[in-house]
Formats: sequence, structure tokens, C-alpha cells
Amino acid sequence: MPQSTTKRLRSVPSVVCSSRATLDSAACSGVDSTLKDLKSCVRRLQTSLATHAEEMQLLERLYYKGKNQHRSALFWRRLEEVRKYGKRLQEMELSSLLELLRFSFFGTAAIQNPKALKGSWTHYPDAQYLCFVMERLSSCSLLLDKTHTRLSEAYQFFVV
Repeated sequence: MPQSTTKRLRSVPSVVCSSRATLDSAACSGVDSTLKDLKSCVRRLQTSLATHAEEMQLLERLYYKGKNQHRSALFWRRLEEVRKYGKRLQEMELSSLLELLRFSFFGTAAIQNPKALKGSWTHYPDAQYLCFVMERLSSCSLLLDKTHTRLSEAYQFFVV
């Protein structure tokens, strides 16, 4: 299996949390502001991904209805490429990854009881998990850039 496929399908490592008391007190204020930003980011991302999912459903329906008729057409290949990149974006499950990151700052109880997120954070995840999340976000950024390029090319193809 190629390395890019292996990277793309790699599972999320287990989250090991440490107590907030073991963290340097100077870092706590930075974590507070970052968690606040993360909360608003996750909400905006969920809205955007919900819209993306609806658009992908529409694209899937168009694809299903027209694949036999237009299979050999050049514009159909562009449509297939747009579909492929949309699926890859969905496969990243970015929203759930960021939610799990946010939950990891509130301990394992936060996953079963979302009301625990209303209090102050009590834990922080280990470096291995944070590195995985950062790597995943970096990969997502690259995928979004490439998707934007491909969508722009497809748009230009359809318009011209």
C-alpha cells in the first residue's frame, strides 16, 4: 500500500491525559484562550461540514443519474475528480477529531457527559496525540488547497 494511503487511513491514537496540576502554570492561560478559540472553530467547522455533506449528497445524486450517459465525456472526468476530493475531505472526519481534542482537556468523563465542558479544563492530552492532530490538520490544509485548485479548474472548464 502506498505511503499516502497509509497516512490517510491511519487511525486516531488513544488519548492519554495528564492532570492540569502537572502543567506549568505559565502555559495555562495560553491553553484557556486556545480552548475558547477551538470551541468557536469547531462550531463553524460543523456548520461548514454540514453544508458540504448536503452538497456531496447532491453531487452523488447527479453522479448516479448521469454516469452511464456521460461516462466518456471530458466534463464528466472533472466531475469525478470533484467528487473524489469531496469524499477525501469527508473521510478526514475533521469535526470529530477536533471535538475529541477538545474533550481531552476535560478528561474521559467529558465524552460521556458533555456538561463537563462547561467547567474549567482539568486535563491535557499527551504530546503524541497533539502531534497526530497537528499532522492531520496540516494534511487537511494541503488537501483543502489542492481541492480549491481542482474546483477552480473545474469551474473554469465548465464556464469557458
